[in-house]
Amino acid sequence: MQPLRIGMVGAGAVASRHVASLATLDGATVVGVTDEVEERAAALATAAGGEARPYASLEAMLAGAGLDAAYVCVPPYAHGPPSSRWWSPACRSSSRSRWPST
Repeated sequence: MQPLRIGMVGAGAVASRHVASLATLDGATVVGVTDEVEERAAALATAAGGEARPYASLEAMLAGAGLDAAYVCVPPYAHGPPSSRWWSPACRSSSRSRWPST
């Protein structure tokens, strides 16, 4: 089985801790990072290594990274837009995610 392709929404301290934890797991790899501050996204993508690359926006990451899952690591008041975009039917149908058929 191929590893899960993980995207990080936000590139602050919480995201950094998640990236470090994911690095210890077999079967998961961080492939994309987006943040309002592009330099932070670039720094965290570099720290994640492997295939990880920074994206200028959530939409660009959803379109280009082939994500299976995403960590939303932004302040709680900002969870709505990225979470609702990730859960939209258009996002699920355009990704290579392993959603069960219904």
